[in-house]
This record gives sequence, C-alpha cells and structure tokens, in this order.
Amino acid sequence: TADLAIGNPSTDSPYRGANAGYHSRILKESETASPGYYSVYLYDHAVRAELTATTRCGVHRYTFPEGAEPSVLADLQRSNERVRGWEIRKVGDNTFAGWQRTGETMYFYAVANRPVTGVEPVREGDREIRIVRFGEGEGPLELRIGFSFVSEANARGNLEAELLGRSFAEVRQAAADTWNDLL
Repeated sequence: TADLAIGNPSTDSPYRGANAGYHSRILKESETASPGYYSVYLYDHAVRAELTATTRCGVHRYTFPEGAEPSVLADLQRSNERVRGWEIRKVGDNTFAGWQRTGETMYFYAVANRPVTGVEPVREGDREIRIVRFGEGEGPLELRIGFSFVSEANARGNLEAELLGRSFAEVRQAAADTWNDLL
C-alpha cells in the first residue's frame, strides 16, 4: 500500500516528524481514530487526511487548502516487507492502477472524484516514488481503491462490489457497525 511519508518521531518538537522532503509534521492532538476510521492533519501541507475501509477496499479523503493543486504521494518501494517490484500508472480519465510485490503481489485499482492529470516519477534520495496529480473538482479529493491478491481486474471488481454508490460517511458507518457487531 502507498505510504503517506509522515515521518519519524522527534523529541525536540511538539510535532511528530520533521519537515524534510515529502514528509509532514503532524500534531498528535489532530489525530482521530476509531474502528474503520483514521484522520490526521498534515501540518506542513495544510491537508486533512481521512481514511476508512471495507474488507477489500479503502477510501481516502483529502481536504486541501483553497487554491492548492491536489496531489498524493505513492511510495510503493516502502513496505513492512522487502519490495521486489511495483508499478503505478494512469489507466483512465479519473483512474490509476498498479501493483506491489513483496511476499505476494497486491494489485490495486483506484478511482478519483476528479481527473487524474498525471503520475510523475520523482527521485527522493536513491529511491523513486510517484506523485499522482489531480485536476480541479468540487470539495475534498476522494480516492476509492480496490485491492486484490489475484489481479488488477479483481481489484476493480472488489471496488465495484464494495463501494459502488456508497459515500465516505456510509463506508465509515458500515465499518463501525461491523466492528460493533463482532464485539
């Protein structure tokens, strides 16, 4: 999965992380977490990042400052396991897809609520990452991402089966309901 590159803890600052490269400091007080939901304010970029999920999909919502050009860092070389290969590419007007291979290959298919204007390679030290850039649109940037260990087509199918016609709030509530039912 993509890494938002938030940074490492710092003892000499009220923030976690350091303002270096694509990292961002965060205020611990800005974090909100509950079953099926996470939110944090990325201080250096003035972006509110929110995440929720289904069984095989994730929904990201990013609220950018007015006038900002929305973009998301995709660091597929980073994982809890050794990454042996990866790819990310634009596949449609508002879609991008790819895969990451560690022990197994994880495929993903993502649909944005605004146009994808490009997937650009960027060097960060000895590593290459990707910046996914988006065009203009109303409200926060939302990404709906399906995942599969089988294929990109299955990732798209999972996205269509689990997220089609559901809002961020509905997905978040369903995740909380699932958690409560299991308890």
